[in-house]
Amino acid sequence: MKLEISTKDTQLSKNQGRNNKQTRNSNFKSPSSSNHSLKNSKKTLDGLIKRHPDGFGFFIPENSEHADVFIPASQMQGAMTNDKVTIIAEQERDGRFKGDIIRINDRAQKKIAGRFLILKDKHDNSYGMIKDEGKGWGADLRIKMEDSLNAESGKLVSAEIITYPEPVDHESRDSRVEKKLFTGKVVEVIGDADSALNDIRRVIINQNIPDVFSKATLEEAKKFSNNPTEADFKDRKDLRDLNIITIDGATAKDFDDAVYTEVKPNGFHLYVAIADVSHYVKSETAMDADAYERGTSVYFPNFVVPMLPEALSNGLCSLNPHVPRLALVAEMNFDFEGTMTNSKFYEAVIESKARVTYGEAQEIVDGNDIEKFNHVKE
Repeated sequence: MKLEISTKDTQLSKNQGRNNKQTRNSNFKSPSSSNHSLKNSKKTLDGLIKRHPDGFGFFIPENSEHADVFIPASQMQGAMTNDKVTIIAEQERDGRFKGDIIRINDRAQKKIAGRFLILKDKHDNSYGMIKDEGKGWGADLRIKMEDSLNAESGKLVSAEIITYPEPVDHESRDSRVEKKLFTGKVVEVIGDADSALNDIRRVIINQNIPDVFSKATLEEAKKFSNNPTEADFKDRKDLRDLNIITIDGATAKDFDDAVYTEVKPNGFHLYVAIADVSHYVKSETAMDADAYERGTSVYFPNFVVPMLPEALSNGLCSLNPHVPRLALVAEMNFDFEGTMTNSKFYEAVIESKARVTYGEAQEIVDGNDIEKFNHVKE
């Protein structure tokens, strides 16, 4: 693709006011804050794009030593948030960086979810549409009626993207490129667009949150028993008699850490245990790959997208009460001033004696008598 970046004074003055307004709150680095300034040079960079609802974007280079780069709306080339792109960037006279997308290397968004609308064109023919509504797509998704799965207007749908807006030649770019439609087909009619539960589904799709485990991962999960065996306890310190408890929110479904403390003549003795996930999730397994892609569990009101299959996230790797669990333990001593005097770390097997909520823990701290927890109060 041919690319020429003009630095004529007329072009700079045309864009100056808009760029100053759009970049005032951006995370640009000034030339003095970077050892790798783009001053007086043009550089080709690879990285990710973050698209603003107003049409412009910010380029995040793969090389973290380079500053982020502002991309004007007219140079976005239809790129969407998290697309991998190549840009040409240069430093302007005021010290800010400005770039031009010359290539979209990989599209991050393969599906989108939104409210399906049935509209009419100028020839009175019906077609479907999912409006951008500030989601950062940069255009509205157009859908042929034969690709709509007979969705009713106003319903929440998930659509697979078929074609993206075509990048245009640099010489003919103008603001109209950002208004071009792209096309797709409905792959799921989710339902009521105003349903809170369906809105969670919308977020999962539009944020590219992986919510389906690979077949290989599910097969690996089937191999685990419901509880650890005696063989798993080998070479681990047995702390099952310790009155250790978990403290979490009232709606928590998994419990990954537990605590126990007691007062000693010279201070406090504290145990902190976390679930030993590494005992089950081994490097270079399908489960490890899926967990790496997810990075974390994602929590919604009354719903969670777990990082690990349920057999682990709510089972073996959750410190549920009254069942043995494998854990990594930090055992520490503190003086009465709160200074740690010594510590040690080891693998252990524990058994939580109670599932306590934050509210219940506060009641205990406040000295209120909660009878069901008397066995863990000392």
